[in-house]
Amino acid sequence: MSYRTPRAATALTACFAAVASCLVAAGPASANTNADEATMRDTWNTYDVPASTQDRLLDELTSGGTWDSLEGKTPIATESTIRSGTEETVARFADGSISVTEVELPTAGGARASLSGCKILSQTHYDSRRFCNVSTNVVVASAAYTVTYRVVQGGPSSIVSRSSASAMVTRGYLGNISKKQMVTSRTTQSGSSPAVVTGRWTWTSNHGAGSRDYWLQFNVRGTSTWAQNN
Repeated sequence: MSYRTPRAATALTACFAAVASCLVAAGPASANTNADEATMRDTWNTYDVPASTQDRLLDELTSGGTWDSLEGKTPIATESTIRSGTEETVARFADGSISVTEVELPTAGGARASLSGCKILSQTHYDSRRFCNVSTNVVVASAAYTVTYRVVQGGPSSIVSRSSASAMVTRGYLGNISKKQMVTSRTTQSGSSPAVVTGRWTWTSNHGAGSRDYWLQFNVRGTSTWAQNN
């Protein structure tokens, strides 16, 4: 399956270059709601969610209900693709809701890689993958952070650094984001257990659907990387 460039994810990536440009001036509640719904529909359209399904999901959420993707239910289908230097995974749920994760793939940077972008910095016995973006979009919330990790020849991979909680870029739609955290739960790979970084935050509905704690986890084991979310 082919995908159009995800405009919501593109806007989120742009936040890393200019976070201030992602700040929206406060306005009337109705205007904010309309803008949020437009952004949510933009994400759904990117991943071919039918308009009738979008209407039903919005009606459910604004009536105080929730979606399968927000309740931690098992997806009925998962699709992965590599597009524009990013590995993108889309989970689809029985009620039509979706959840997206992305991991930026590093490009060769030689022995003196640029300080910007997701690059491979080659050393004698290891390679460092620097400043690589990890992101998720669950339609009502999106988040992104950067991580630098090390791949050792014949040895365990490890996390070198990652964004702080304040540097993790988050956006909430039809709700608010709070309680941002960044945690490195395993700095160095141990056997088959990967090195792990996790970003956490809470989304609280503006329409009586309660709150939900989210996480976006980056894993590295050997030369393999992958993201997980809830």
